[in-house]
Amino acid sequence: MRIPISHSWLLVLLALFALNCQTITAPFQEGSTTTPTGEQNSPYPKPPLTARIAFVATGHSVANASKEIFIMNPDGTGITPISNSPGDDVDPSWSPDGAHIAFASKQDGNYEIYIMNADGSNQTRLTNKPEDDHYPTWSPDGKKIAFSSLENMHDEIYVINVDGTGLTRLTNSPNVSERYPDWSPDGKTIVFSSFGGDTGGIFMMDADGSNVRLVMAGPLHNPKWSPNGKKVAFDGEPAGCKFEIYIMNADGSNMREITNHPIGCGGYNKHPAWSPDGKKIVYWSSDRDPQYKSENIYVINVDGSGETTLTQGVTEVNFGGYDPDWSPVP
Repeated sequence: MRIPISHSWLLVLLALFALNCQTITAPFQEGSTTTPTGEQNSPYPKPPLTARIAFVATGHSVANASKEIFIMNPDGTGITPISNSPGDDVDPSWSPDGAHIAFASKQDGNYEIYIMNADGSNQTRLTNKPEDDHYPTWSPDGKKIAFSSLENMHDEIYVINVDGTGLTRLTNSPNVSERYPDWSPDGKTIVFSSFGGDTGGIFMMDADGSNVRLVMAGPLHNPKWSPNGKKVAFDGEPAGCKFEIYIMNADGSNMREITNHPIGCGGYNKHPAWSPDGKKIVYWSSDRDPQYKSENIYVINVDGSGETTLTQGVTEVNFGGYDPDWSPVP
């Protein structure tokens, strides 16, 4: 038998339902200080909620490892070793989706190119060459990796599919070393550094290795495209006695120095990488600590203001860090 519900009882039930809806927890939003599990202000980078910085530091989590890959938040918190292999791990490079890191590792004898998940799991070797491979960089579509490989005492640039197939040599310059490739955001151009020949400096080539052209001559290294593809950051010593970070337009115009190492000659500011919004540069700097003479990770605004150290004096790493790479915003 159905029991009739009076109009007043119906209003009471509707009121109780509305009150209950107001107590339902809102979904976790980027920038929130509370994780979905209720953990407050967790220092560990939790993708996909934040961009992260990968870097190399003296290892201590694995016996006999001297170099490991770490990640941290952009403010220097949450420093965590992730590669944890018995061989040296260097040259971290984030995938375009922030889910993987390519790197060079000596865990199988000589340096080869590997890929791992962003938490260090599922490490997979891509290359198997008799000489050292270094400086991997991802194509914007995440399907290929360019890198430099030692060939008869000098470096050449290769490209390989992320499944380890399709190894292809892009450069062929005897007695000239070509290193530090970086793919443009549109995938059409690779910028790199060349030295050892008559003219060294920053060069560009089409993604298939054709149309090689000089962009800026000089003792210049580690070029990195800005996120919008309009500028290139790099390090070098055009003054002849110190390394600083520079930015120029993609056509080589309007080159400007954005760092100024405090010790002057003999100082090293090196290996720039852009923040996802293109407003900051992360890099490593040496010899600022008179006690240890160590490298540390710094960040600076692209106008040269706001230089800040991220690893100086932290206990999670031994002697600072170097070779940073800033992940995209996932």
